[in-house]
Amino acid sequence: MAPDSNSAELEWVRQARSSVQEARRLLAAPNARTVEESASHICRAVDSLEALQNSVRAERKPAPGLVSALTELRKDVSRTSKLLEHAANFYLGWARFLYAAACGYTARGEPASPGPVRRISVEG
Repeated sequence: MAPDSNSAELEWVRQARSSVQEARRLLAAPNARTVEESASHICRAVDSLEALQNSVRAERKPAPGLVSALTELRKDVSRTSKLLEHAANFYLGWARFLYAAACGYTARGEPASPGPVRRISVEG
C-alpha cells in the first residue's frame, strides 16, 4: 500500500470525525434550524466514509492507526446519535402535547382522536 493511500484513509476518517463533531455541536442546543443544519454535516461524514470504504476495499492492508481512528469516530457517532435521539424525543413530546391540546383527552386520560371532519354544504 502506498504511503499516500495510508494518509488519504486517515484523512477521510479525520474529515468524517470533524463533520460528526460539528453536527454534535449543533445538536447540543437543538432547534429546527440546527437539526436541519446538522444533517448536511452527517451527509459529509457519510461521503468521507464511503471514500474510505472504497479505498480499503482496493488495498490489501489498511493504514496504520486506522482502527484506532475509526474507534474514536465510533465514539463521536455514538455521542451525536444520542443528542439527535434526545432532540427527536423532545420535539415528539411537544407534538404529542399540541395534539392533546387540540383534541382533548378521553375518560381514561389518553389523548382523544380527532372527530370526523364536519362539512356544511349550502346550495342556492
